[in-house]
Amino acid sequence: MNDNKITESVIAKKRTSKHCKYCMRQASFFKYLKEPELELVNNNRYELLFNPGETIFKQGAPSTHALSFTSGLAKVYVEGDSGRNTIVRFAKPVDFIAGPGLYVGNRHHFTITAIESSSVCVIDNSVFKSVMKSNFDFAEAYIQMLNKSYIKALIRISNQVHKQSKGKTAESLLYLSDEIYCSNPFGLTINLKELSEFCGLSKESLSKTIKEFVDDGIIIINRKKVEILKPDLLRQISLIG
Repeated sequence: MNDNKITESVIAKKRTSKHCKYCMRQASFFKYLKEPELELVNNNRYELLFNPGETIFKQGAPSTHALSFTSGLAKVYVEGDSGRNTIVRFAKPVDFIAGPGLYVGNRHHFTITAIESSSVCVIDNSVFKSVMKSNFDFAEAYIQMLNKSYIKALIRISNQVHKQSKGKTAESLLYLSDEIYCSNPFGLTINLKELSEFCGLSKESLSKTIKEFVDDGIIIINRKKVEILKPDLLRQISLIG
């Protein structure tokens, strides 16, 4: 994101929203904010709308704001030197993303791009850091959230290294069903390239594995709708790797 990205987005897409006090789509650790702190955050944030394919944060750009996801779906990925991207995770309500750039380098270390029409609240970094310093319970809860995300990331990295294509694909389909779309069947809003970047596979290898799952009656795909017919078997494949 260039230096003017936030300003341009605010002018074009800022919309009126409820006071933070009444928001039902905020990260759980915001419950620790005291009234004056909540007022400070509310007065220094704004809500932005993004269309599918639009960049929310850009890797390497200045980190000036933290992000609270209020609707939609986005991909969080690292842009590789070879032009190949690695999707680390998907963001949805009520995820809160500040990133290591909040305290290290003042730069974004990953890119976030909207997959679906999305809305986010952006909070000025200086305000967020001020509240972190003044409210121990808030800071501790935020750090706990970061640690949980870190543990999940370590597990994913380990799985990416040790699992074969079937294990990676099975794990990713279960993740999408259980944690992202929270449904079975589910409507797939990410494309094949994005799914391959999340699995750590080539599109060709992913397509072959999905076809095998379909042929074996483990899943069925109708247009962009995916149904896991044998979830227990898919979990077994994911565990075996």
